[in-house]
Amino acid sequence: MAQGGMGRGLPFLGRGPLTLGIQYDYFDPVDRHQVIATLSQTGMRGFRQEKPSSHLQISTLMLAGGMLFNSSFDTTEFRWRAALLDVNINRKLLFIGGTLLDYDQSKLLEKDLRWFNLRLGLGPILRKHSFFIAPKVIGSLGAGSWKLGNNNYISLGNVADTTYSGMEGGFQVGLDIGFLRRIHISAIYSERILVDGQEPHFKNWIAELHYMVGKIGNDLVNLYIQYQQQNVEIIDSDSIQDSINIRAGVQITLIPEKPTVKPWW
Repeated sequence: MAQGGMGRGLPFLGRGPLTLGIQYDYFDPVDRHQVIATLSQTGMRGFRQEKPSSHLQISTLMLAGGMLFNSSFDTTEFRWRAALLDVNINRKLLFIGGTLLDYDQSKLLEKDLRWFNLRLGLGPILRKHSFFIAPKVIGSLGAGSWKLGNNNYISLGNVADTTYSGMEGGFQVGLDIGFLRRIHISAIYSERILVDGQEPHFKNWIAELHYMVGKIGNDLVNLYIQYQQQNVEIIDSDSIQDSINIRAGVQITLIPEKPTVKPWW
């Protein structure tokens, strides 16, 4: 990998790219809105120049904070996220990933705390010039604590107020496509079950589009939009709810003067 020791970044986290962003979320059927500012520090991110089928991404800090509100603005709630470490490695056919200490209130769940999460599967990357395609089949196992909350799960009644703690397992099947060094499209289907008491079972369909608008100096400006449809079933109570999350945002990635690795785009 092309190495570099100078550039911007948080001093205590190294010199990898620093990404700042603003994102907007709409949650249906509860008709709630959310605006959040995001920050992430990426220690390494890129393709191996000599091995196009290899990819490494290490995110050493992720922070977010903002407000959740309804259309009439008569109720507001502060939402936030803090994550310590996230690693994703593609090497030929193999995919290995892991997450450590990720507390997330910025999505559909009111509380999604992952103490750790390990991921293993197949994730080959087929890359030619400015085009790549990457199918993936990944299984996951972890531990954490979760609360659905009445903000987005009103039809589940008292079950939504329950805090679950224990193990979780799941899988995802997806496809990433990138071309013209500007456009990145993802489609993912995943399932996740929390093994504790009533055992919430989640099914998610996600479609996402990223578009790199251009550069400001050496820095990158990126727009994205994501559509997520989720079905959650509380197995022991026969409670079911379908939810939709539409997300859009803008990101500015501050690239070090001498990048740690060649960016994937």
